[in-house]
Amino acid sequence: MSAKAISELSGKELLYRYLESSGLIDAPTAVRLCAGDNFDAVVKGVNWLSAAQKAVIKPDQLIKRRGKHGLVKCGPVNEIKQWFNEKAGKSVQVGKTTGRLHTFIIEPFCTHTDADELYVAIFSQRHHDVIMFYERGGVDIGDVDQKARSINVGVSLDENEMMPTDAQLATLIGNLGDRTAVLKTFITSLYSAYKALHFTYLEINPLGRYAIILFLLFFLQH
Repeated sequence: MSAKAISELSGKELLYRYLESSGLIDAPTAVRLCAGDNFDAVVKGVNWLSAAQKAVIKPDQLIKRRGKHGLVKCGPVNEIKQWFNEKAGKSVQVGKTTGRLHTFIIEPFCTHTDADELYVAIFSQRHHDVIMFYERGGVDIGDVDQKARSINVGVSLDENEMMPTDAQLATLIGNLGDRTAVLKTFITSLYSAYKALHFTYLEINPLGRYAIILFLLFFLQH
């Protein structure tokens, strides 16, 4: 079966539609901008984006490790506008790939500490799905394959059988205090969405926690 990569914003919108009733994630509030757009015209009427509100802008073009490559900017709206005007349409090299920056998203900046940054990923193999988790996510996560814990969920024609057990979730998450229970619920719901939406790969880094509500911060692709 073929798989197609989708943008971060599209992925967030899909997950929100599926998980909206759970109350576990906030509705996406991102603003999409394209090279050639008039910044002021696009953001006009965006209530949350004001001179007093700190925001984040980044390209939304399936680029991994954007923070490491200097492709994420945080700041007030005047700095966001300047950064967009400087980067839009410009050619950049990431690894061995060179391309033009043409699509961006702006989102509210969510204050958090390194301790709030978690990592979760789900991907499919022939006979099972793999769920990975690490409590120290973020831009400096390093070799996640070596650091993250993982569990396998066997493929079955019975959807009810294709769910991680409580014992597996306990092994995956460990003891994170008051976060443990909500993370179990979130990962279970996320995996249900993964299957229902026919994802083949999903990665969120970092996954943040704010007021016990989980929300998507920087990176999602499938």
